[in-house]
Amino acid sequence: MKTVILVRHGETTWNREGRIQGNRDIELSSEGRVQTSRLVDHLCSLDIDSVLSSPLLRARAIAEPVSRTLGIPLIELPQLCERRFGIWEGLTLQEVAVQFPETAVAQRDSPFARPEGGESVADVLERALFVRRYVEGQSAVTTLVVAHGAFNCIFMTALLGLPVASHKDFGQANGNVSVIGLIEGSWRIELLNSTCHLGFDAGVSLS
Repeated sequence: MKTVILVRHGETTWNREGRIQGNRDIELSSEGRVQTSRLVDHLCSLDIDSVLSSPLLRARAIAEPVSRTLGIPLIELPQLCERRFGIWEGLTLQEVAVQFPETAVAQRDSPFARPEGGESVADVLERALFVRRYVEGQSAVTTLVVAHGAFNCIFMTALLGLPVASHKDFGQANGNVSVIGLIEGSWRIELLNSTCHLGFDAGVSLS
């Protein structure tokens, strides 16, 4: 059996303001720094064999101390970066709806639509499928994957073999942990969007 521990980074200043980040390296908010510290403490108590991280700083703030504490090499994969939103980055969803109404509607309805200079959901799915193959090809039993909200939702559809439109059904709180296990050849969710380690709700356990 293989296990993926899937983590979203702590809150950034743009998360707090409701701004679209994409591949921008935005600093953690004060709350995000607290979330990151608590999440690192939690992850360091787990039996992890491999650490994969997005190269973006908000993800590495978790992956680097975990890999260092556990003595596991940190593997940065560019495929784990957040979805690129091009000219939408830095805007709120309300601003996008006003400034780019046609594109906003199109990307909501089609996995192939993309903002100017950005990626579509289908583009990100290709990266997510690469990460799935990478994880399945490793000898590691338990792999920590530290990435981002939009990417993680799409990655879960890639693992579970769901239609990519299902990514809208997955929640991704800042600093959350989800656990997906490979059992008899099929990936199954065991824990979804848990923030109990942060002192909040316990998430949804499906095991």
